[in-house]
Amino acid sequence: MKKFRTVFVVLTLVCSLFMNSFAYMPSDVQSYDEGVTAIEFAQGFIDGIEPGKDFVAGESINIYDQNDMLIGFCIDLFKDEEPSGYVVIKLTEAGPVVEEFATEAGVSNLYDCIADSDTTSEEFADKKLYGFGPMEYVVPKEADGETVYIDNTGEKFTEEEYDFIVEEWEQEQALSVEENGSETISSYTYEEVNFQEDEGINDPETATSIVDGYSVICSYETFLANKGTTTSYNSLPGYLRNTVYGQSDFTNATGRYACSVVALTNMVSYFQNNGYSRALINKKIRDTFNSLWTLTETSVTHTNNGISYGGTVISKQAGAIETYFSQRGYNVTVDEYTSVSFSNYMRDINANKPCIFDYGAIFNGKAGGHSVFVVGYSQTTGPDYLLVEDGWSNYYRYLNFDSNFSFKYGRSVKMNSSPGYK
Repeated sequence: MKKFRTVFVVLTLVCSLFMNSFAYMPSDVQSYDEGVTAIEFAQGFIDGIEPGKDFVAGESINIYDQNDMLIGFCIDLFKDEEPSGYVVIKLTEAGPVVEEFATEAGVSNLYDCIADSDTTSEEFADKKLYGFGPMEYVVPKEADGETVYIDNTGEKFTEEEYDFIVEEWEQEQALSVEENGSETISSYTYEEVNFQEDEGINDPETATSIVDGYSVICSYETFLANKGTTTSYNSLPGYLRNTVYGQSDFTNATGRYACSVVALTNMVSYFQNNGYSRALINKKIRDTFNSLWTLTETSVTHTNNGISYGGTVISKQAGAIETYFSQRGYNVTVDEYTSVSFSNYMRDINANKPCIFDYGAIFNGKAGGHSVFVVGYSQTTGPDYLLVEDGWSNYYRYLNFDSNFSFKYGRSVKMNSSPGYK
């Protein structure tokens, strides 16, 4: 859970469970007169986003909020009976919405990715995934008879520390409502509802509440309205040649982590792997990361288990990346957009310009944000998604751009120099 602070207009930026059986959804979903289950929703969504790719929606893990209220599901994707990503569905007042998804071979569900990152504790029989916002999750495990909490960055918290984070998170939510009139910091405004009763799918006297991925979560009409079908998509040429560096790669190499510096380093790595052979200093992410840490004037905010975590002033990014490439013998132009729209990213990705996306959320119980490296997009009839290297994981994830982030900032980089030095 990384964070950054907001001071006036200056912002400081602070996976495999195999299932016993597959759950298939017939293509004729209209035959489901009693509604669509979470697993069926995931299947229909991925068929619309990745038509003809033969993904199969499998096991579902519940996602809860800080009060143990069910707010969504993380559903495995399989291809050729191998783990191939997941779909995260959140339950909102407007019906189910896919908040993020991944479609990469070998990628397990979010619960397993987080749980497997810590080998010193044991899993509970009742698997739980807590969601605190876009790409922000926590898994409870057991160590020496005590409950510990592992977040998606690998940081571990005691039960007392976790309770304190939850308390601060709730305070930030209340502050957001007071200042903005709605919970803009969270991804969506969640509501505990009986969708079967509310949508008239069954007789109210026999309707049952949502309990797992096999529960009906919406009507077929809501499913059609919310699932989305791809209308346009694009990605940076050669992005698959790039190694996706995650948090552990940087902490192991440098003993430090800062999301903004990681996003910029991943961008530099993209250029390195696409013809600009002097982009990385000594061809190492360690040396490049350390240089960008200095150029962005990143400062240490806290330490945990011997790792120093840093925050970066958002306005320092553009100058730092220009200076860095100049020192490497390249000329770049950085375009910034403080009132960012999805069309900005579509335009720049179509122009083969790597991008950074900074978004606001709550981290460690504090209002803050995160930076990610953007390599593509998917525009749909429903939500729009950015394909990102999130700075934590070693795979690409699609992030719902239409989430109610507390702020959105972005920038793109145009390389003006020819590759050379091959």
